Amino acid sequence: MYGEHSYPLHIDEAGVLIDVIEKDGAFFYKRKSATGTTFECYLSDGNGKIRICPVEPVNLPKYITDYLEIDFEKVMVAPNSEHTIYLKFPLEIGVFYDSGNHIALLGIFSNIPQKYTLYGDPSTGIIARYHRSDVYHTIPDVDKTREGIVKLTIINSEPDIAVVSKVVLDCYAMKIYYNDTTAAMTAEMKIQPKRTATTECVDVPMIEGMTRSTEIYAAFTSIPVIHKSFFMESGYND
Repeated sequence: MYGEHSYPLHIDEAGVLIDVIEKDGAFFYKRKSATGTTFECYLSDGNGKIRICPVEPVNLPKYITDYLEIDFEKVMVAPNSEHTIYLKFPLEIGVFYDSGNHIALLGIFSNIPQKYTLYGDPSTGIIARYHRSDVYHTIPDVDKTREGIVKLTIINSEPDIAVVSKVVLDCYAMKIYYNDTTAAMTAEMKIQPKRTATTECVDVPMIEGMTRSTEIYAAFTSIPVIHKSFFMESGYND
């Protein structure tokens, strides 16, 4: 399903039905999601493409936050060392109309329920998209219609053991890649004094040969915002 598609087009996968058919001298696009919602429009350019790829997982059911929190079982990271783990994150999938010179968003769908949480103090904390993941030490298998993979390297330059059980990522900085079987991103967490940490998404594919996804925030927000890292001042464990 991922990638660029010429039309006419018929896709019936991941609980979503996408059709582009010739109608009334133009091409007619229709998408029906697993929840039964539909979207329809005409595409005037018969030489255009439909692009389908994973996007930053904070768009549904509507814009609420820029942040994703993933909770997981405690990981103990020795002093002055680093350790890489793999986590799963909830997928949202974007459908785009590519005319060759311009790209328009036709819609976003997901096959996993959206949950949100408060990270930090009730008076000063932030709302974050919430996901619970197992911890993996090798690349796990995933249902490519529901979850992607985060390769997270925890860097502990402090003199004490760091006990880590959550990571918060800024979706403005996410760089998601995909292939036929997997959507993935790479991130780092740098342990700081007083049980704080900084997190940063890294613009490299988890697996060589993966394709870079279209970024919703970079392409479709009118206000340019550059976020490179997030400071986890409320801690990184429960």
